Amino acid sequence: MEDAAARRRGLPQARRAPEDLVLVKDHVFPRDAAMMVGVAVGIAIGILNAMLGVIFPSWLATIGLLILSLAVVLLLHEGLHGLAGKLLGYAPIFGVEPPLVFTTFNEKIRRRDLIIIALAPLVILDAVFVAAYTLGPWQIFWNICFAVNTIGAIGDCWITWKVLGHPEDTWFQDTKSGTQAWRVEGARGSMGE
Repeated sequence: MEDAAARRRGLPQARRAPEDLVLVKDHVFPRDAAMMVGVAVGIAIGILNAMLGVIFPSWLATIGLLILSLAVVLLLHEGLHGLAGKLLGYAPIFGVEPPLVFTTFNEKIRRRDLIIIALAPLVILDAVFVAAYTLGPWQIFWNICFAVNTIGAIGDCWITWKVLGHPEDTWFQDTKSGTQAWRVEGARGSMGE
């Protein structure tokens, strides 16, 4: 029924994972390491801002812009994960488990598709934020949006790195702690070690 509705709307049909898949690797997201990388990226962006001579307004105004940018980026970032998944034929599920806001899928996703879904917000939003910054108005806001989105994409980059370690015929299932790699039983190739 969903496939017929998707065809009528011009969307791709949901991709069905083969029945004979077996779990080959369970990747657990390293939250502590990711937090340290996020801090390092934030420091690097701060140094770049200093080198470019970016002047932030008062602390109070900067904190207000940070709160506004967090809300804007969270909605756009997760929305783009969902849109990319939907356009590729998957059914996104949006959720909030403080402090996390996330997009997930209950179905297994092809390797190529997961890379697109994972990187879409980083590539698209960072390009938009850089373009908006160069156009002038609200430069500090766009600068903060760029930083928030880039730092927020650390998990997306980690998943992409893990996914790239697997052969093209691998399927992936989102989990609460990371992602699982699934392959047809007896398939040859790297297991993403």
